[in-house]
Amino acid sequence: MALAILLAIPLALVGKWIDIELRKLNSRFLKTAKEGARDGDTKKVGRQIVKSVSAIFFAFTIFTVVGTYLLTIMIFLIYPQIGASILTALKLVYFAIPFFGVVGILDNLRDKKIFKFVVAFGATYLILVLIGGVI
Repeated sequence: MALAILLAIPLALVGKWIDIELRKLNSRFLKTAKEGARDGDTKKVGRQIVKSVSAIFFAFTIFTVVGTYLLTIMIFLIYPQIGASILTALKLVYFAIPFFGVVGILDNLRDKKIFKFVVAFGATYLILVLIGGVI
């Protein structure tokens, strides 16, 4: 399971990027919907809502299906080739799981200085845990 978590981190970053791009897209839909509301055109507002919900649904559905497929393939290919010392280190990753929850909460603060510090601290912590498990 720890291997799956480590392999899923890059996918989580891609998911975050998709989320940011969808927010940008939705801001354009919102602008058009506001114009429609100002003009009293309820169909225009409705179309923008459907576009927004559809974009989110399809983007994350495709991302989830493709990401799960890729992650499953990577786990089945990588896991049998891992040595015993790495497997021991991976067991220590479980101690980092609550830390990732804290990182997620701090990410919602949207303070770039705090987020960069937390990412740097988290990466350092994870590397030390892995090195400690291998040694």
